[in-house]
Amino acid sequence: MRSTLLIVSLFVTTLIHAQCLTFDGIDDQGQVPNTQLNAIGMGDFTVEAWINGVEAEQLNHAYLFSNRVDGFGFMLFFHGPWGGANYKMLCLQFNGVNYLVIDNGTFNGSLLDGSCHHVAITRQAGTLYFYADGSPIGNRIIDGTPTAATSAATASIGSDASDSYPFKGNISELRIWNYARTGAEIQGSMNVSVPANSSGLTGYWPMNDNGQNITDLTGTSSGFTGTSNVTDASDPNWTNNCCSLVPVEQLSPADPIRVYTNGSGQLVVEFPSSGRADVTIMDDLGRIVLNSTTTGTAVIDLRPLAAGAYVARVDAAGMVRAARFVVEGLH
Repeated sequence: MRSTLLIVSLFVTTLIHAQCLTFDGIDDQGQVPNTQLNAIGMGDFTVEAWINGVEAEQLNHAYLFSNRVDGFGFMLFFHGPWGGANYKMLCLQFNGVNYLVIDNGTFNGSLLDGSCHHVAITRQAGTLYFYADGSPIGNRIIDGTPTAATSAATASIGSDASDSYPFKGNISELRIWNYARTGAEIQGSMNVSVPANSSGLTGYWPMNDNGQNITDLTGTSSGFTGTSNVTDASDPNWTNNCCSLVPVEQLSPADPIRVYTNGSGQLVVEFPSSGRADVTIMDDLGRIVLNSTTTGTAVIDLRPLAAGAYVARVDAAGMVRAARFVVEGLH
């Protein structure tokens, strides 16, 4: 039989990201090793980040992440209005070819409107898929078999070594995965920090260090603000005015909502009968495996889940509770 579920940790959270980097749109940038993009090469990938900027404050283009050399390589950026578009467009450049969807596809608006937006692009075989705030907005067929690899030693955040269209605004939670994540995976984990050892996660820079470092939580490609590992004029500033994420605070014993397992393979969520909660179960890849809306006490059967680590996210009363648990194998 499958063993009892084990709660590993329980947290109550608020939707605040303590620190992030704000770039001045002039010369601010960050540098990280080019290791992950070179490792991806011509393979599938997902690149994602949270951004907040104002369209009118950008130059024609606005660069987010690039390893280009002499104009060739990989670059995530906002392309200036083109082809009849009214707005700057989320774009990926491969070997000098730009891929975008006019007016940000089905989003049909500006992603640089002074609000926080999550952006993501995946490559699956010969197609690029574009996402805004967790929703698909369009796709483009790739011309040939371009590679993300270049001879550059570093990749630039908020800028580009080949061209000068720096980004003005906030960037945080930059992540690279070595496979094409599904829409459900992107949506399921975009609002939360993900485990550094998540399968397929090859680069993860939250950019909440509040110092000279830009730490890669996967442990392979940490970098620095500016153009060197000492303070210089190109250092972006740390700010508290950041895009919302789910950081961790200790659960108060007096909190009216409880999340626990009952020893019979079931998750129990208890809260006042007048309340309403949305319960989301995600696996360690951020994929949503269960969604439920309930009031009062809910008992959720988790026994059909495969062995592995999961997070139960409970949204209720303006707060987010997250319980990490493990389903052990049959024995």
